[in-house]
Amino acid sequence: MNLIEGKKIFLRKITIDDVTDEYLAWLNDDEVTKGLETVAKPYTMEMLRQYLHNVIATESTYMFMVIDKETGNKIGTAKCHSISKKNGTCNLGLMIGDKRFWGRGYGQDAYNTAIEYAFTHLKIRKIWEAANASNIGSLAMCKKSGFQIEGQLKEQVFSDGQYVDKILLGLFAKEWKKK
Repeated sequence: MNLIEGKKIFLRKITIDDVTDEYLAWLNDDEVTKGLETVAKPYTMEMLRQYLHNVIATESTYMFMVIDKETGNKIGTAKCHSISKKNGTCNLGLMIGDKRFWGRGYGQDAYNTAIEYAFTHLKIRKIWEAANASNIGSLAMCKKSGFQIEGQLKEQVFSDGQYVDKILLGLFAKEWKKK
């Protein structure tokens, strides 16, 4: 099993065996998925299985299980997606589903490890993000990793009963400094 090592976590390519009750519970937890672009709830086991089957089959997405180095517990997912080999770009996604690991640097470590993977192994030249303006945690994580704001889409998505802006961010490989 190939593991990509961060400071606190490992990233391991996701498999269909990762379809578990725990993963499903993360997707159905409003607090975990707040600010994420997910399908309508409730998410079912079959929906999760089909989603992972599709992800594993595509060449434009690399998805990983985030694993705590100390305990070996699965704590979330990370993915490099919307990969364009022609443009040398991709988008990142991160979900720390196990709330016991929130606010302790695990998300930032997983994010930085995925960034390093995208630049080093996928040979991406630029990573882009589109975060809800209301998702303060996601924006802070992007900025801490060196992303720069490139634009803003006004009232782009409906979230928590209102339309919110999408903040567009970018990070170039030539500007990346491993954190």
